[in-house]
Amino acid sequence: LMADILKTNVTARHIVGSTAPELQFTHYFNSKPFKFENLKGKVIVIEFFTNWCGGCMAAWPKMIQLKKDYEDKGIVLLGVTAFQGLMVGHGDKPQSGISKEEELKLMPKFIENQKITWPVVFSTRKAADSEYGVDGIPTIVVIDRKGIVRVLESAHNQKKIREVLDQVIAEE
Repeated sequence: LMADILKTNVTARHIVGSTAPELQFTHYFNSKPFKFENLKGKVIVIEFFTNWCGGCMAAWPKMIQLKKDYEDKGIVLLGVTAFQGLMVGHGDKPQSGISKEEELKLMPKFIENQKITWPVVFSTRKAADSEYGVDGIPTIVVIDRKGIVRVLESAHNQKKIREVLDQVIAEE
């Protein structure tokens, strides 16, 4: 366990400035299916989250504002999660020990309840994606047009995220 934690922290430090690892998705909401590699050439903002994370829910208003402020600048905002076996934040009482099918069935209700208007995808890996160095959620990753990770930051640190985003958008 400690080795995993240390490995993740090392990954987090080394991912910034490196090529973004490939992501593969199994399910798509607010979007038609697409391949992550097809987003290359665009500025990508990924939020790694789960449906039970209170900090993620607290960050949604900030993410909604970020989308409003940047959607006309051509960014791709993407919510990335994975199967949790439970559902919280969908407007009804929390449910645990649920199947993937049940979780998928409840996801549109969660997305509507949380007012998420950007694509939400289920990754083949964990929501706390160790290949990206994500050691807590919600985590934002900004990827530039060349596919390089420029920042890995808590979704609550909007100042840092916006500074990097402004810089990346200004680059051609």
